[in-house]
Amino acid sequence: MKKTIGIALALLLFAVCAVTAQNDAQQPALKRIEINAGSRYYAVYYKDFKPDDVPQEVYDGLWEIQKEVIDNFTYDYAAFRDMRKFQYLSTKEDFYTYGKGVCENYANFFILLAQENGLLENLYKVSGNGKSGGHAWLEYRTAENTYIIDPTWSDDYAYTEGKDTKQKFRESPAYGKVAFFITYAEDKRIFVRQGYDHSSFPRGKKVIPLWEEAGEEVTMGNEQ
Repeated sequence: MKKTIGIALALLLFAVCAVTAQNDAQQPALKRIEINAGSRYYAVYYKDFKPDDVPQEVYDGLWEIQKEVIDNFTYDYAAFRDMRKFQYLSTKEDFYTYGKGVCENYANFFILLAQENGLLENLYKVSGNGKSGGHAWLEYRTAENTYIIDPTWSDDYAYTEGKDTKQKFRESPAYGKVAFFITYAEDKRIFVRQGYDHSSFPRGKKVIPLWEEAGEEVTMGNEQ
């Protein structure tokens, strides 16, 4: 009897270990590349896989939008330094013609394209303030997880040192995926060297559902 129980427990333990290993294999670690900037290296972490709880067609559709935004838009340093130069862009033609803006513009450009492609469901626009100023980005939420999608921080604006550094980043596999369907835990790992992440903007935080069935705007004082 004891021998039978021992064998059963051993088989159960093996099954649990096998499931755990299988699940771990389905969740690869963040990837890392280095970009040579001459006097320094940029160490870039990014996520290059679809989460299990996100439909493939949604992931692929939003990835095409992420690429479209950062391929056709660039960061407006002048508006960042002086918000009087901020341009309010409202139509698709505005975004393509003007071609630059700050995080608010990046997020609105993404939302406009997502709406055009019928991909607003489960998307939220998030904004808040912190020690480093204000920021705006998107979240995609499932029953199990909240994922960050940030076209601004996935673009090349931060790569300012060294010759052709922006181009090297744009040609790398990390381009567009530094903040694309990342969790808040992954977010802290990716942006640890930066000194702040998407949890660093808790003051006056607003979370706005972007599809009609979602209801009213949600205002939050602290990070979830």
